[in-house]
Amino acid sequence: MKTKEIIEIADYLTSKFTLYKNQIVDFWDADNCAFGFSTEDKSILIYISTFNRKINHYYLEIDYQNADNEIFENISCNDLMKILQPIFEK
Repeated sequence: MKTKEIIEIADYLTSKFTLYKNQIVDFWDADNCAFGFSTEDKSILIYISTFNRKINHYYLEIDYQNADNEIFENISCNDLMKILQPIFEK
């Protein structure tokens, strides 16, 4: 079962961005502190984790299909939103 904090951030992000159910992905079943989602065209995969982080701080990895991945360590919810907003509001 996913942790309360990862469920809360997943719910928050899905309320802020228009995400369809098929965009929510969880290739990390055994990782209770992580979840992911993709862009509608599946060209970008986003992985978010709360493991070993302060409350409301996250590990974010963005996997681009045709570009180098980006990794962000210990970012706040506000920073997370700023980073993800251009991806999901195209």
